[in-house]
Amino acid sequence: MKSLNYRLYDEIAKGKEYARAIAFSIFVKQHDLISSTIKKCTPNKLHEMTGLHPNTIKKHLLKLAEMELIDERPDGSIVFKSLTNKHGNRNMPPVDFARFKTLHEIELAVYTVAIMEKLKRMKHTEEICKVRFNPQKDDNFKDARKYCREHNITKPFQDNGLSYEGIAQKFHISKGTAEDIIKFATKHNFLEKHNRQIQVPVWHVGKTVTNKAAFLETVGGTFCTANNVYKVLANTYTIIDPAFHKYEVDTTITNDSVEVPKWQTAENLLHKSASSQQDGKKKDAQKGQIHSAKTGKMENQPRPAVENSGRNIKNKVSEDVFTPQPFVSSLSTPSNQETHYPLGHISS
Repeated sequence: MKSLNYRLYDEIAKGKEYARAIAFSIFVKQHDLISSTIKKCTPNKLHEMTGLHPNTIKKHLLKLAEMELIDERPDGSIVFKSLTNKHGNRNMPPVDFARFKTLHEIELAVYTVAIMEKLKRMKHTEEICKVRFNPQKDDNFKDARKYCREHNITKPFQDNGLSYEGIAQKFHISKGTAEDIIKFATKHNFLEKHNRQIQVPVWHVGKTVTNKAAFLETVGGTFCTANNVYKVLANTYTIIDPAFHKYEVDTTITNDSVEVPKWQTAENLLHKSASSQQDGKKKDAQKGQIHSAKTGKMENQPRPAVENSGRNIKNKVSEDVFTPQPFVSSLSTPSNQETHYPLGHISS
């Protein structure tokens, strides 16, 4: 999968839980599922497939159900719905999610796509404002004026860039997470960052300042040299063509520090459960033979009833992992107090 539906942009902007749930859906859909369906789905089964904790899986499934991105069937199967629109112009900028194998990297990629969509909308607003406030002969002035009225745009567009604080406020994340997203986007050549700074013409040669911090705050500067004062502005970004994307492997992550997800099919899991039951029966038979040899009884002597009941309970627990029990609909619905952002709301 390389594209996300542009309607998911508003879902990602609601909070980190929504972005992580979308990343979890991509994480599961990377597996070789038939029609993105997991039959007889339970939290333990998804835990065996992804390596995530069952409680974390339940939280992601609740968010996906809230966004109507999963469908639970009566037989206990869960269908992960498509995240891509069949119309190309209704998708956000493409990123090859299949290149990323960890949930954290997919989450950063989801945020990167959202930032790219934000830049694309800002560019669209800039073009509309040119038609509205500086119309040419062949421009559609009426549509541009209608667009500006709907979005309360009363002056020409000015690209002030995207600061880390602005990204954090837009997507309800921390400033450190915003910095990690930009580092991830520039590392894989999704975005090109342009640093901006202007010179503040108030500094004089030979001028002495006792309190430099107070002086910079007074003149509105960020740092100063021997002769000049500079103010650092928010960075601007350019979306790079997908043909020039770089998908580099993070060498800092090793198998010793991070648990590798257990990508296994449902059939393999069932076979593993059946084989474990057979191994348990063989071990119980060997214990029975050793016990009968020590007591001088026959090798085919039946085992005590207590041990049979214990073994049956053990086998029953292992079999209940794959029983079709719907669990998403039975979970408590979380409180929905997040602020919703209407589609098409654009702010520079």
